[in-house]
Amino acid sequence: MADFSERERAIARLSAAGYAPDGVAQALSLSIRTVENHLYALYAKLGITSSAELAAAIVGEGLVAEHD
Repeated sequence: MADFSERERAIARLSAAGYAPDGVAQALSLSIRTVENHLYALYAKLGITSSAELAAAIVGEGLVAEHD
């Protein structure tokens, strides 16, 4: 299993919940570029290429419970 930072976990959860990068940035008081950089790193760690794959991947990696 990949090693994820707390920031990556928070960004993954919000992104998988349907937030766009600007919404994630606003919710976490980050710049959009910072969110995009974290998403890029997450995609690489998870071996995915799109936001559509993110929700399933984070459940599989244990970043969120299936009912979250």
